[in-house]
Amino acid sequence: MRFDDRITGKPSEFALGSRKIHIDIDPSEIGKNVPVDVPIVGDLKRVLLKLNKLVAPVTRLEWVQHIELLKRDHPSMFIRPTDKLLPHFIINQLSEATDGRAIVVTGVGQHQMSLWSVAGDGGFQMTMAELATLVENRINVKFAIINNSFLGMVRQWQEFFYHKSYVATQYTHNPDFVKLADAFGMLGIRVTDKTQVMPAIMEAMEHDGPALIDFVVEEEENVYPMIPAGQTIHDLIEEPLPEGVRQ
Repeated sequence: MRFDDRITGKPSEFALGSRKIHIDIDPSEIGKNVPVDVPIVGDLKRVLLKLNKLVAPVTRLEWVQHIELLKRDHPSMFIRPTDKLLPHFIINQLSEATDGRAIVVTGVGQHQMSLWSVAGDGGFQMTMAELATLVENRINVKFAIINNSFLGMVRQWQEFFYHKSYVATQYTHNPDFVKLADAFGMLGIRVTDKTQVMPAIMEAMEHDGPALIDFVVEEEENVYPMIPAGQTIHDLIEEPLPEGVRQ
């Protein structure tokens, strides 16, 4: 992980009792946000294959049980029962349809908390000129646009910490993404209902060439976990760590 502020909160208070090994292929990332004990520059897969041979098996029953309790009490992919189209449901359906064999890439909005390219409507508009590159080179990439008519991550911060003072985050004049795909000679599909999600995903996957799905979702759906800037995990959690377990 890149020690971003969504996870660390206040960097000076992050995991003070731990020893940190930071593996990154980019040396400029190491120590940029959080000081680490062991910096390793390299490809993650190659480094871990070597490290695994040096790590002796250890039983940490209390810690594993604590993690299982956290998973039970805070399920990461809980999708509340509703007939509305939610971003979480779309990500779940993409996971099922690709059966773990897809290459998934994201931008930097709410969707990063998912060969498919997942982007929000705001982030997609910052890079959509690359559709020309895609079509020209016949690259078989499928786009899933999580279209909530907002810059979702910034809107969520404004809701939580600025009393819903939505400034420069709402898109009231989004382009018609399906027509945009058509203009580039791509397959374009619009989805507005839960029943349309899986059929649209399968149609895009079976299409020989790039495809774009415009998933029109609920505008003010939030993603978790989220640590406010300048706070720590201790400011948010109530359950204590198991006896003998360090942060």
